[in-house]
Amino acid sequence: MNSLGLLDKNGKGIAAPDYASARSWFEKAAAAGNSDAMANLGLLDENGKSIAGPDYTSARSWYEKAAAAGNSDAMANLGWLDENGKGIPAPDNDGARSWFEKAMLAAAAKADAERYSVEDTVLDVSWYALLAKHFDRALDAGQQALRIDPASLDAKSNIAHALMLLGRTEEARIAYLAERGRIVANQDSWEDIIQNDFVDLRKAGLSDPLMHEIEVALAKPVSAK
Repeated sequence: MNSLGLLDKNGKGIAAPDYASARSWFEKAAAAGNSDAMANLGLLDENGKSIAGPDYTSARSWYEKAAAAGNSDAMANLGWLDENGKGIPAPDNDGARSWFEKAMLAAAAKADAERYSVEDTVLDVSWYALLAKHFDRALDAGQQALRIDPASLDAKSNIAHALMLLGRTEEARIAYLAERGRIVANQDSWEDIIQNDFVDLRKAGLSDPLMHEIEVALAKPVSAK
């Protein structure tokens, strides 16, 4: 049921996304205890899909239900809400970090091999560790993911972020520029991955002067001198 909801949400097999139908499928799956569906209902509410506008209170409620069931994505989303003061009176940086740390630990403990590969699990740990400001752990997990798949752009991007946030600026600069022009199977480019990650890192209160330099450099054609 959750998978059917995702198809409707993403407009797969239909002319356009159908958020009302997606919500119906997610609600059925959530009623059956599916924590991914609970988290997806939170996303719909957070983004104002199939409702009049963003409803952060309802989104938080769904994320909390999913988090109670061990869903690391929901824990991270609660971190985003706290970081940006959504559904609460004011931003709560301590609460955000706590949720990001819980997401990191939940991802590290994930052992559902039928649904998640070892690489995906380690990548989750690396990303959530970045958000929780555990940069050494993020670097270690990113390097572990890269040993599993030496071509993984997600692993390479997490490593570059960790190096930057650890103050290892020159190593980070080399890592960011080494993959310019690379395209992955789902048609995301290295440049898109880095730009999207920078948006999320800034939302989590993480910034560094190198980020602007890298954005400028990656905006240039690969052949540019």
